[in-house]
Amino acid sequence: DMGGMLLGMRRLAADVAWVQLLQYYGSPETHGEDAPGHAHAELGVGRYPEFLARARRVVGIDSTFHYAYLYAAASLAWNLDRPDEALRLLADGVSRNPKYWRFRMYAAAILYRQRGRFDDMLKLLENAADYPDCPNMVRVLLARVYESRRLWGRAEALWEQIRASGDPD
Repeated sequence: DMGGMLLGMRRLAADVAWVQLLQYYGSPETHGEDAPGHAHAELGVGRYPEFLARARRVVGIDSTFHYAYLYAAASLAWNLDRPDEALRLLADGVSRNPKYWRFRMYAAAILYRQRGRFDDMLKLLENAADYPDCPNMVRVLLARVYESRRLWGRAEALWEQIRASGDPD
């Protein structure tokens, strides 16, 4: 990491660390030392104890790597059920990038979810999904909220928008 930064390749070093984080998170997690062949059935769901440290490594190399903050915070809060860690990561992002509004929006959504204020969370997600530069991850979360509330038409329209974007994220 330090070598990449010293050679003026901060972004490249952050990209390498990012790929390593994605490989870690995208690999099956085994549960228990005695269960080498019993990986969790769904990738990205589990404990992944090194996830936050690996995410901090990425943004420590390049604090302007906004997507890394957002992806990591969303994964921590919604997939790994570690919202406090997600909020700490977003607070770091806000302190390093005070004009980047999306960190605050994610933090608000996490807080609303923690306190069971789903209607407020839904409004925040709908507002964010209206921005053209909104990552599809937010739209996916919104579509899942729609599905959980049996708002099938809204969910279907959003899934179609996600598919039509051609963006896998």
